[in-house]
Amino acid sequence: MYLNNNLLNHHGPIFALDSTINYICNNKHASSMKKQLLTIIGFLTISFNAFATQYYITNSSDTYVPSFLQVNVGDTVNFMAGPTHTTRQVSAGTWVTNDTTMLGSGFGDLGPGGIFIPSSLGNVYYVCVEHVQSDQMKGLIYVSQLGIESNKSITMQIMQSVSEQYLKLVITGNGTGNIHVEMLNLSGQVVKTIGMELNGDETVANIPVGDMPKGVYMIRWSYGNVNKARKIILQ
Repeated sequence: MYLNNNLLNHHGPIFALDSTINYICNNKHASSMKKQLLTIIGFLTISFNAFATQYYITNSSDTYVPSFLQVNVGDTVNFMAGPTHTTRQVSAGTWVTNDTTMLGSGFGDLGPGGIFIPSSLGNVYYVCVEHVQSDQMKGLIYVSQLGIESNKSITMQIMQSVSEQYLKLVITGNGTGNIHVEMLNLSGQVVKTIGMELNGDETVANIPVGDMPKGVYMIRWSYGNVNKARKIILQ
């Protein structure tokens, strides 16, 4: 069984697949071929969704729970806040100023049961239309790319020094290689960057933060095709 290459080149794989199915369905001698093709389509659908994860964002009074979430492209985020909380995607600038101007390319307004499936990498900023200005009710979703790990399990501890002049990063893992670490502010800007070498045991590095304003930041690190992030608060 094959797909017509001309259809693939001229119209793209979706049109080619649709045309092939229509041909098979209208050909009375191709019932066996139809069953095989539909089985393959079902398998592909299961494969594409096998790694997707469901996440739920609720509320505790006028606070999103959780207010920071890391997901992968293709995961499903379910907004389950109460009926008095309209969730709206906004820009980073709007988010920082606790405004409600809608992001034109965002998911718009979502009520209870609203679903968001990220299709691109980056930060997704959202606010509660009714309560962001009075109670700063807002949240951030960091979208990364799913990494399939093979002996690449790593963990990171982040501690602020007593002098508050640096962040101590302790990475533990059973692999070797370079780890790229970035510190971002809530506008998505990279404010610090360091490189670390994982040596199969424990690696320690310091990020100077004495010149940084107090507040909420995100530490993001990548190792091979694995990407992770964590929210921190500089005291």
